[in-house]
Amino acid sequence: MKYGLLIFIKTYWFFKPILPIRTCLFHKSCSHYVYDETLQNGFLKGIAAMKSRIKSCRPGYFFFTMPDGKQVMVTSDKKVWEMDLVSDTLFTL
Repeated sequence: MKYGLLIFIKTYWFFKPILPIRTCLFHKSCSHYVYDETLQNGFLKGIAAMKSRIKSCRPGYFFFTMPDGKQVMVTSDKKVWEMDLVSDTLFTL
């Protein structure tokens, strides 16, 4: 099953240039993150990573400054992400 998921992701990468996509929220795209998690930690961790990114990677995010001055991104599912995980392309739009 692990290799089935990896093949599915590689197939997605093959067709991705054809698909209209929006700017990714994260430095490591969702598909690359899921691929790496699956390769390193197995099928179940890959599926968990995919569920997490699908819930988080959608419009409705905002940036927030914590009381200590550190900036974070809060996604629509109310997860808080450190700025080192956030894609620089969000700031060039």
